[in-house]
Amino acid sequence: MTLVQLAERAAAAGCCAPLGLYSTLGEILMERGEAMYEGTARALAADSFSLATSEQAARWVYRASSRMGKEVSESADGLGSNDWDGGASDLATLFMDSTRPLTVDLGCGFGCGPLVYAQSSAWEGDNVLGCDLSAAGVGYARGVASRWQLKERCRFVRADARRMLRAASECYPGGLHRVILSCPTPYASMHLDTTDDAPDDTASGNRQLRAATAEDPCFLGHSSVFESIQQHLAPGGTLYLASNVEDVALTLLRTAQLHTDLTPLSTPQSQAAVSAATTAAMEQHTVPRRQQRWRAAGGERADAPCWRAGRPMPWASETERNHRLEGRPVHRVVLRKPSR
Repeated sequence: MTLVQLAERAAAAGCCAPLGLYSTLGEILMERGEAMYEGTARALAADSFSLATSEQAARWVYRASSRMGKEVSESADGLGSNDWDGGASDLATLFMDSTRPLTVDLGCGFGCGPLVYAQSSAWEGDNVLGCDLSAAGVGYARGVASRWQLKERCRFVRADARRMLRAASECYPGGLHRVILSCPTPYASMHLDTTDDAPDDTASGNRQLRAATAEDPCFLGHSSVFESIQQHLAPGGTLYLASNVEDVALTLLRTAQLHTDLTPLSTPQSQAAVSAATTAAMEQHTVPRRQQRWRAAGGERADAPCWRAGRPMPWASETERNHRLEGRPVHRVVLRKPSR
């Protein structure tokens, strides 16, 4: 286990094969022949082990990110700390070819989604921009992008989401064609049980959550963010929403439908059946307390045809990958803006 974790943590730091450490660890694990680590041993020996291929490595990134304090914008006007002024001179020259369509990941965290997508064979030729207010997350993502030699097509900025969307529309020549909003930090859960004997802690939810409600400007799924997406996303562009918290996922979709003209894309029937089966299998494990309360109170379920249990695109944040590894469902939906 110690050797495997050493490999996982090296991958979480962005180390890629060929690497002497990986080769040595692979040889040792192959010699030991332990069935539990057979897959890891083969990947290490074949030089195919990395953050992109190891869910366990992504879990180390998730653990690091979850220990960080959450930085948020101070108001719906998008005021907040940033190291990028959002000016045309910056965004227009950030990539080697600024005529490519732009994909923006809002609240990208430590950037696993953009990084893995940009270096994969599924990359669609777009430029990818991760945006977050976490200095630690952006610093990590920039370091890995440099190590993986992705800086020509994958960059990261520390800036407010609304400021980023505005600049992408007004200053980027290739236009904003896709927005990712994956697993934003939830708002505090509201008290769903009104009985007198309900535990006191259910009234406040997780006190570490900075946003009190979905209407709090601190919440990345605030209506002003969707209004900005509506204004700046190019016609025919897509919006990908995901959350590991069911009521938050439903809130994101509901807010998107209220403040944009984007339409959810239905899941093909065969995929919907697979998604339903996958979700049911996952939920045999553990359902978080917040979702238990939501369902016990008769809360709406994310089971409409538009919801997807599987990934609809080659993109998964460190949060998505961690929860999939733990057998917890992630609720996903894709929306498209009408063409002109």
